[in-house]
Amino acid sequence: MYVREAPPVERVEVVGSSPGAGYVWVAGHWNWDARQYVWIPGRWIVPDRGYREWRPGHWGHDRNGWYWVEGHWR
Repeated sequence: MYVREAPPVERVEVVGSSPGAGYVWVAGHWNWDARQYVWIPGRWIVPDRGYREWRPGHWGHDRNGWYWVEGHWR
């Protein structure tokens, strides 16, 4: 899905203390809800077994507009 309007500037989030050993912070991001951008706040999560690094999603742009590239584990 493409969006014609550029996403807003990333919000600065205050990252609190980890809730426990093994948690990884996944930063928040802007999501398009078919009418406007909505902020999805960051959160602490436990990665799936065998993973430990989160590669954040990001908004890409090409001649068709803006598109979301999902984050993934490494």
